[in-house]
Amino acid sequence: MHNGGRFIGIQGLRFIAALMVVVTHTTLMIGERIYGVGDQAVWREGNAGVDIFFVISGFVMGISALPLLARPDGAREFMLRRLMRIVPLYWVATTLKLIAVFAIPALTIHSVFDPSHAIASYLFLPHLNAEDEFKPLVGVGWTLTYEMFFYVLFAFAMTLRRNPLPIVLPVLAGLALLGLLKPEHGPAWQFYLDAILLEFGFGLLAAKLICRGFTVNPKLGIVVVVLAFACFFTPSVYFGSQRAIGWGIPSFLIVLCVAGMEPFLCRVVPKFVSFLGDSSYALYLFHSFYVPMVGVILVKIGMAQDWFAFLISISGSIVVGALVHKWLETPLNRIVRSVRRPTPHTPLSESKA
Repeated sequence: MHNGGRFIGIQGLRFIAALMVVVTHTTLMIGERIYGVGDQAVWREGNAGVDIFFVISGFVMGISALPLLARPDGAREFMLRRLMRIVPLYWVATTLKLIAVFAIPALTIHSVFDPSHAIASYLFLPHLNAEDEFKPLVGVGWTLTYEMFFYVLFAFAMTLRRNPLPIVLPVLAGLALLGLLKPEHGPAWQFYLDAILLEFGFGLLAAKLICRGFTVNPKLGIVVVVLAFACFFTPSVYFGSQRAIGWGIPSFLIVLCVAGMEPFLCRVVPKFVSFLGDSSYALYLFHSFYVPMVGVILVKIGMAQDWFAFLISISGSIVVGALVHKWLETPLNRIVRSVRRPTPHTPLSESKA
C-alpha cells in the first residue's frame, strides 16, 4: 500500500475508468453536435469503465469495512461514511443540472423537468426519464443508484457482525438470476434485477483474496491486465445479463492483478496518481456538464473539427475534475466531516470515525 494506506494502483485504475466513460461521452457529443448523426458513432466500449468502477467499489468496501465489523455501530458507521462521501457532490451536481434544464436547455437536450423524477434523482431511486430510461437528472448517476443499493445490502450484512461476503454474494447472484426472467418494460423496482450487480461481488472476492495474501508477479500481472483491457476494445456485443461476463470478469481480473501488484506499483507509480484517483468521482460527475458545452461552443465559433473537439473535451474534463475535486468536493467533505466532530460531552466510543 501507498499514500496513507491506500492502493496506489487502484487509485490510478479509478482515474482510468472515469476517463473511459469521458471518452464514450465525448464520442457521443461529437456525433450529436458535430456530425449530426446522433449516437451512431459512439465508442460504447468505454462504458466498461463503469464495470471497473463497480468491481473497485466492492473491493474497497471489502477492505475498508474490515475494521468496522467488530464494532457494535459498524453498520451505521459504514453507511454514514459512504453517504458523506457520495451524497454532497452528487446533490450539488443534481442541483446544477436542474438549474441548467431551465436556464440553458441547449446543454440539456436529454433532460426535461419532472418533479417526481427530480425527487427520485436526489434520493438515488430508479425513475424513468423523458427518454424512457432509468436515469436520474445527472445521467451518469444511474450507477450511483446501484452503488447505494449495494451499500445498503452490505450494511445489512454488517449488522449480523459477520463477514458480509457469504451474505451479499448470494443475494446479488439471486437478483442476477431473477433478472433473466424480467420483462423488457417493467416497474422501477426491476431496475435492481440486473447481473451487473454481481460486479460488486467480484470486488468483494478480490478483496478477500488480497487480504489472504494474494500477490502476482508484475510481468504476469501486466500481461493479464493488458489482455483484459483488450476485451473492452472489441465490438460491444454484451448487454443485460451478459455484461457481467463480457465486461465484469475482465474488470475483476484487472482489479485483482492491479491490487496484487501493489508492492511493485507503490514503488514505480508517481504520487500524483493518487490525486487523479481522488478526483475521479468529480471527473465522472462533472464531465457530463463540460463535454456538451464544448460541442455547443465549438459549433458556434466555427471550430467544430472532430479531432479538436476530442482533444478539448478530454483534456478539459480532466482539468475540470481536478478543480472540482480540489475547490468544491474537498471543502464540502471537510464541512460534512466537521459536523461529526465530537463535542466535549461526546463519549470517545461514540465519536470515532
